Amino acid sequence: LIRDAHGIAARLEAFAEPGDILISRSARDQIRDKLDVSLEDLGEHEVKNIARPVRMFRVLQILEDGFRQRVTSYSRHERPQ
Repeated sequence: LIRDAHGIAARLEAFAEPGDILISRSARDQIRDKLDVSLEDLGEHEVKNIARPVRMFRVLQILEDGFRQRVTSYSRHERPQ
């Protein structure tokens, strides 16, 4: 199972634009009742070495401390030192 999760994470990374946070349906199901997040459904995609299509979601916003915050992430080249 861990190998599958690692493989899916690598495939999600390949689909992501710089600064994006993408999660799978499985990850979405795990956080659904724990975090208040806004997600964009990107649909199912065929990915290399995974038997079934993977449903992908882009994280748009996370509710934190009572305020909705836009997810801000950095590409590998933009991260502050």
